[in-house]
Amino acid sequence: MDPAGPDNDERFTYDYYRLRVVGLIVAAVL
Repeated sequence: MDPAGPDNDERFTYDYYRLRVVGLIVAAVL
């Protein structure tokens, strides 16, 4: 995995957004 990849930031943003969505769903259920 190359941290200097052109899509590194995009992938990180997608993962972070997905994590936030999962967190919101869990918070709503709890």
